[in-house]
Amino acid sequence: MNLKKCPFCGQDAELVKDRLWSEGRGYYGHYNFSIQCSNWSCSAKPKAQEYNTVYGKSNQECIDLAVASWNTRAE
Repeated sequence: MNLKKCPFCGQDAELVKDRLWSEGRGYYGHYNFSIQCSNWSCSAKPKAQEYNTVYGKSNQECIDLAVASWNTRAE
């Protein structure tokens, strides 16, 4: 996984994997994947970058989509 640096502060980015269930509610066994800045004072995490496995995508497909979205930069 090759992530570009944060476009706002230039720090490294990281993959975030959140489960979509809590206390017996939600989509058990499914996850939401996104990329965010690892710098706690920046923490850039655009909402457009969230991908989940609820609708048949695999974990790897969601990771690949999140990375591709994060690495896209405006010209």
